[in-house]
Amino acid sequence: MIPFRLSARRLLLAGLALLAMPGLARAACEPAGGDTPPQGALAVAPQAGPRLYFHEDGARCPQAGAPCRSNAYLVPGDAVLLAGRDGKGWACVTFASPRGRVTWGWMREEALNPLPVISDRAADWVGRWRFGAEETLTLSAAPGGGLQLEGEASWGASDPERVKRGGVNVGSISTRVVPRQGRVAFALDDDGKPVPYEKTRFGCRLWMERHGPYLVVGGDQPGNCGGHNVTFNGLYRRS
Repeated sequence: MIPFRLSARRLLLAGLALLAMPGLARAACEPAGGDTPPQGALAVAPQAGPRLYFHEDGARCPQAGAPCRSNAYLVPGDAVLLAGRDGKGWACVTFASPRGRVTWGWMREEALNPLPVISDRAADWVGRWRFGAEETLTLSAAPGGGLQLEGEASWGASDPERVKRGGVNVGSISTRVVPRQGRVAFALDDDGKPVPYEKTRFGCRLWMERHGPYLVVGGDQPGNCGGHNVTFNGLYRRS
């Protein structure tokens, strides 16, 4: 057993040495939303120039220069969601176009300015929100306070063949919500009545947060708020 322990120790030390090498200990850049709420919203600063490019993950990325630079870019004023930082001046950010196309990657922190935190006022939430072609949320002021939420989502409606054979799955939600500190979280029981988000792990449950121009929705497992593969998760923008 002694030779085995020595060998295992050498392997462990070798692995730590690899992690310590420059460029090999980077955290992966994952898109904001889904199961993890964003850390805030940022806007591309005017001093960033006419184009600010995304940079990709890699053995020695992100770093400035062509090997890591993506073809995707933003322009001053575009808003992104912050998913994390690498501690070396790079921010992992996500951008969603009004049509629902999502792009994420690394950008230099000094080229991004923080956007104001969204309040809980109804005016900051009401409107018709869309993510892509198949998810829509409508928030309106509710009598007595709070907001009335109506949502429609589908899976397969953008596929003409699936539509032709009747293979589109749908889902809907309808409930009253109250934003608190820029966030809404709720669950619905089998009868569609709201129950505390923290007290259930199953069924239709989701959270919503306002960041910059986005309404970020997450926590919804596919099929829990509708048919197979239907989910309300997404980065919504006012339509």
